[in-house]
Amino acid sequence: MDEYIKRTIIEFQKNEITEHIFYDILAKKAKGENAKILMKISRDELRHYHEWKKYSGKEVKPCKFTIFKYLLISKIFGLTFAIKMMEKGEEKAEKEYEK
Repeated sequence: MDEYIKRTIIEFQKNEITEHIFYDILAKKAKGENAKILMKISRDELRHYHEWKKYSGKEVKPCKFTIFKYLLISKIFGLTFAIKMMEKGEEKAEKEYEK
């Protein structure tokens, strides 16, 4: 496998596990329907992580700084704002997938 492709896969994998943990933390703090939705998103991100892991063959640790950053943003500006910011990162990743 090309080194650039391998690094890119590992970066995607790292993003997925980071987002999984972020959404999991939010889900545990939320109530009702919001908690259910956030837990579903968290599980989806974990599933994506494992899909990438099949290609990388590696365990990848989450980016603790990113988790902290988005949790802080969610405290200051609200849950919706933080999730929208994270989605922008997802859009960038989708563009990379298309390459």
